[in-house]
Amino acid sequence: MLIANFNLMTKGKPLCKLYYITTGNWLGDQNLQAVIDTNVKELKELGLFSNVIFYPCDVDK
Repeated sequence: MLIANFNLMTKGKPLCKLYYITTGNWLGDQNLQAVIDTNVKELKELGLFSNVIFYPCDVDK
């Protein structure tokens, strides 16, 4: 939906915030982090966002 209506955004590119929510503890698993890094990189390369930020949220946050 965002991409379909991208031409309607007149105040610049939107900021993309990605949240990974877990009821457990965020341990920074290398395999999961590799998937996250790949997806964040791909979103940045689209050039649709001013920035792409990833936030891990666990039981303590």
